[in-house]
Amino acid sequence: MAVARKPTRPSAATSRPAAVPSPKTAAPAKSPTSVAKLATETGITAMPVQILDAATAQVEDIQEVTRSVILSGAEGVCAAYDRTRIAAEESTGSLEAAIKAASTGLKELQLKAIENIQANTMAAFGLAKDMAANAGHTKASPLSGELLQKHMECFTAQATEFSKLAQKVVTDTMAPISDLMSRAFVVPPARSA
Repeated sequence: MAVARKPTRPSAATSRPAAVPSPKTAAPAKSPTSVAKLATETGITAMPVQILDAATAQVEDIQEVTRSVILSGAEGVCAAYDRTRIAAEESTGSLEAAIKAASTGLKELQLKAIENIQANTMAAFGLAKDMAANAGHTKASPLSGELLQKHMECFTAQATEFSKLAQKVVTDTMAPISDLMSRAFVVPPARSA
């Protein structure tokens, strides 16, 4: 069995006196203004105050330059944003005009195609009616030849009219876009110095 020992008390010779502060509990550091004030009051030298004033002036200069650089950069960003916003609005307007022109043109093309189909269908029914009225082969052959000739003339006229209308639709659709592109790629005049 182990016997517990009593702790021994340190002797008075080995203990530290209470009046000496330990290095860990040193006095708090003084602020720069109090150090400068203390230096001037004690008459040590005016050098730290001059150094502090010079450093403060340099810091203020750096702050002013930084502030002006940041403000000019912010102004540049705002100007670029405004130019981009205006360009986007113009682009949107031009694209809307192009889409509207394309939509209107396609409607016209569809109406023209329906008119052509209707005219060709009516011509086919007219041929069938004429063929039924003239049941003989002798009259059917000249009727068929005449109808074929009329059909070819009509088809040629319809194709020409349809192609002109399609060309007009493409021109009207591309006009806002080409106008936008011509404005976008204009080289600004050189500035005179």
